[in-house]
Amino acid sequence: MSVRLTGLSSGLDTDSIVSELVSAYSYKVESYEKDKTLLEWTGDAWDSLNSDVYSFYTKQLGTMRMQSAYTSMTTSVSDETAASVTASSSAVEGSMSLSINNLASSGYLTGGVVGDGDQGYTSSTTLEEMGYTGGDATIDVTIGDSTTSITLSASSTISDVVSQFKAAGLTASFDTTNQRFFLSSSQSGEDYDFDVTANSDSEDATAALQTLGLYYTTEGQNGASDDGTYNYATKVDGEDAEITLNGATFTSSSNVFSVNGLTITAKAETSSALSITTSQDSESIYDKIKSFLSEYNDLINNMTSLYNADSAKGYEPLTDDEKDAMSDTEIEKWETKIKDALLRRDGTLNSLISSLTSAMSASYYINEDGAIRYNSSLGGYTLDGSTLLTLSDGTEVTSSSQLSSYVSEINSDDDDTNDFTRYSLSSFGISTLGYISAADNEQYAYHIDGDEDDDDTSANTDKLLTAINSNPDVVKNFFSALISDVYKTTSNKMASSSVSSAYTVYNDKQMDDEMDEIEDKIDDWQEKLEELEDYWYSKFSAMETALASLQAEQSSLASLLGG
Repeated sequence: MSVRLTGLSSGLDTDSIVSELVSAYSYKVESYEKDKTLLEWTGDAWDSLNSDVYSFYTKQLGTMRMQSAYTSMTTSVSDETAASVTASSSAVEGSMSLSINNLASSGYLTGGVVGDGDQGYTSSTTLEEMGYTGGDATIDVTIGDSTTSITLSASSTISDVVSQFKAAGLTASFDTTNQRFFLSSSQSGEDYDFDVTANSDSEDATAALQTLGLYYTTEGQNGASDDGTYNYATKVDGEDAEITLNGATFTSSSNVFSVNGLTITAKAETSSALSITTSQDSESIYDKIKSFLSEYNDLINNMTSLYNADSAKGYEPLTDDEKDAMSDTEIEKWETKIKDALLRRDGTLNSLISSLTSAMSASYYINEDGAIRYNSSLGGYTLDGSTLLTLSDGTEVTSSSQLSSYVSEINSDDDDTNDFTRYSLSSFGISTLGYISAADNEQYAYHIDGDEDDDDTSANTDKLLTAINSNPDVVKNFFSALISDVYKTTSNKMASSSVSSAYTVYNDKQMDDEMDEIEDKIDDWQEKLEELEDYWYSKFSAMETALASLQAEQSSLASLLGG
């Protein structure tokens, strides 16, 4: 870079002059920087929309394309104080009889009062202080089929005793108020019941248990021993729960039973049978479809708004100098105007909107076995998704005209159970309001007739809930087929290509390449600008040097002549 002497001798505003001389190059740099900013903002707008599309694709479409989404059961029990029942999608409709014969319980041992109950033993009291005079005592803790041995001594404290029983797998505590130990199983049921016994090889084990008030016999004595030297413990055995469902008996270590899609929680033993009624949860299926349509409407309305946004003609990203002349509020309004219009009339967005709306408007031939759909990989129509349909003469159904012939053949036979009927969303009272009646940018949004939350259609007859109640298989087959095809359409739009990444609905790779090109052009023109500035500054520097020399000579001459 040359030395820049700015008007020292000439008095000229050199910086302004040079700025004007290189303005064409400066304009080029600013123009490409504005292009870069617009491309960055456009990328951000697409990223946000792509996130919405991907979320809809993975959640609503991913879930609702499965037929299991349309199988929802509800159940009730005649006495909810005795039992509660929930139903999974695999539960069978109908009524059943339920008797609760026994509730599950945990094994429980209530220790006898230690000493005479007035000594005030605490967690730090030792067995010796409680009167134990023996040596090491081995005590067996048997839980189910597993036995763990613990060892106590005269120096063991009550805290040590509690810790060792816990380590052996029991719940243990010492109540200082009542001067008793309490032991219980960690889980309910017969398999988790326990026993605390003296090890046969430990001569002092029984005495240790008696000192601790943990000695008991199978006869279940309670209170003081015959000689009054200790108090017996009381042991309650753990038991399994038992129910009878439609004449069959089931047992469980807990009070919860899982039987044929039902989860039954026993609460109290019954003297007479309860009634369980299981039926299809039509409201749940309706709500799922309504939720899907609501999510779709939000997405398609947003895309339509972006596509139909007001023009931002005449608005460009601001330079730093332009921002300096504006307030923060003015800058925000200016930039918002541009950002709102970034996807206006965007061809990629239009293609996405068209693909989704076309997929949602599809119709299908439906019977109790499923929906007829076109399989592009097989090049024809299938009912099971893997085998092409054939006409009576063996011709494979690959065209719409052949499909019509196939349906006519099926519907003309004597078996009415497999007849096909053509369904679309409108068959279930689901439709758009159209361009005239719909609000701005909501012409593609779907409304459900009879939906109490929809002011536009709440007064209409509810066809959807009626169909769910009367023919749930038709609803299941139609919506799983429709949403599967919408899923497939969206998947195709998000497929990886030479210009876009996987799970991306816009040309992100292409935009990255465009960004690289713009940045290269900015660098090139910035370099040219600096070179031109250096050229002109060097010229003005030379002029300033010459003027300075001339002024020095004039000063010397004036001094000689007049001085």
